[in-house]
Formats: sequence, structure tokens, C-alpha cells
Amino acid sequence: MENIDLAEAIRRASAGDTDAIVDVISRYRQLIYSHSYINGEIDEDLKQFILLCFLKKLTKFTIK
Repeated sequence: MENIDLAEAIRRASAGDTDAIVDVISRYRQLIYSHSYINGEIDEDLKQFILLCFLKKLTKFTIK
């Protein structure tokens, strides 16, 4: 995918563009991972739950 700004990537992702969804997730990967730790260890179930919530909200997100 070409280098696009975050607003455009979110716009495309919310419209269902899978490449844009991957782009947005990769931009937020570190933040998602940093919130996926329990007792100092990454919790895969928590990470997947956060990703699912992120994807659900991303598809409903609109930028004017």
C-alpha cells in the first residue's frame, strides 16, 4: 500500500479496504501490544480481544 496519512487510511479502512485495515492496525500495533500485558506477560486472549474491539470500532469510525 502506498504511503498515505492516517486519516485517509482510517477512511479507507472504515469503508472496508483490507489493505487500509492492515495499515491502521500496524500503525497501532505497539499501543495494542502494550495494553495486552497481565502480570508482566503478554496475554494472547486479551490482545485478540483488544484487536477485535479495535476492528469493530474502526469499521464504524467516520472522519469528516
